[in-house]
Amino acid sequence: MKRLFSLLAALVLCGAAFAQSGFVTPDFHQIKKEVQDRKSDRYYAKLEKRFAAADTTLTIADLQAFYFGRAFQKGFNPYEDFAQFATIRKIFDQEAMPTKGDLSLAVALADEVIRLCPSEPFAYFYKFGALSMLAETYGGDTVEMQKAQLQFQMLFYTIASTGNGISPDSAMYVMSVNHEYLMLNMYGFVPKNQSLQTLGTSAYDVFDVEENDYGVSSLFFNVDFMMSFWGGMMDEEEVELPEPGTPFGTIGTHIAIEPGSRVELELVKAKRKNSKFRVAMVTYLPEDTLSSMADTANLSMDVPEGRIVFYLFNVRDAEDSGKVRTCLMYSSNCKADMLYLDTKAHIAGACIMDFQPEENLGMAKGVWKTMMWEYGVDVLVSNIRTKK
Repeated sequence: MKRLFSLLAALVLCGAAFAQSGFVTPDFHQIKKEVQDRKSDRYYAKLEKRFAAADTTLTIADLQAFYFGRAFQKGFNPYEDFAQFATIRKIFDQEAMPTKGDLSLAVALADEVIRLCPSEPFAYFYKFGALSMLAETYGGDTVEMQKAQLQFQMLFYTIASTGNGISPDSAMYVMSVNHEYLMLNMYGFVPKNQSLQTLGTSAYDVFDVEENDYGVSSLFFNVDFMMSFWGGMMDEEEVELPEPGTPFGTIGTHIAIEPGSRVELELVKAKRKNSKFRVAMVTYLPEDTLSSMADTANLSMDVPEGRIVFYLFNVRDAEDSGKVRTCLMYSSNCKADMLYLDTKAHIAGACIMDFQPEENLGMAKGVWKTMMWEYGVDVLVSNIRTKK
């Protein structure tokens, strides 16, 4: 993997990136307006088509609309972690040179992600790396390799156009936490620690970095957008709940639910390792109703066979308390001996993992469980396993 970053860094970082000036702070409200307007030249489908063709006439404004405009498309998730990337990384991390078949698989997996999320820079990063190794070791056409390289460069410079990250005033803006690490790697920084800080009126992911040739001690990423996205400030519409029939439960899948949601999962296929579920029903209940039901333990009643029911709602320590806790309640009525629920709770742009392997003891059929966080949770990401 290091050789990939070194190769791309050499291609991308031509010139003193940290001496750059004239940064353009993305105007998210304007971007939203343009990418949703069919008559606009920056309507998202039009930008997507031009980027797919590696159109070099795309301006920084066009590219910012393409990259940040992804947030206003259906299914956007700033915490998306594509399962395809885990397979690609295993291919690249082999001690020996990957086989032609493995590299071709890496290209195909990168293309899968591009179809799902055409503005995902890691997809072009991995595609270019695989194609360059194919061309160098096994021969072949380099046209697609050069195209993937150009597309990655365009996305890299789009993020770089927002700031150099060396101070809060010149912080970079990204659409995903993963892209913060991409930029760190591309600039050759080794992070020592990371913290979420509020400075003035904005929030930042701040990375303290090891000693480097730039003399930079910390790198700043403005996360106001990601925080406001989950808080609903960027959109007056309600958070879109998963549709009935949505697959759930295989490796890499997740579900996002907002407080007040009741989500019922149905077992589709029992497997030895990872059973498959789908969303059977989604309803929204007022939080006071949920709290009342929880007090009387009514939430655990009448769970249909072969299903799991989740409730997510916020509660206060006391009626006059300002401290909000988020409660996840769930019960199972599945035939599997044990089900293991892995969860990630997201708050204010941060991600906290719960149910570490040594703590995840599983739940048996009919067992009612409760999890409580000492802060308000914006979104829940989970995975269900049938094997410890």
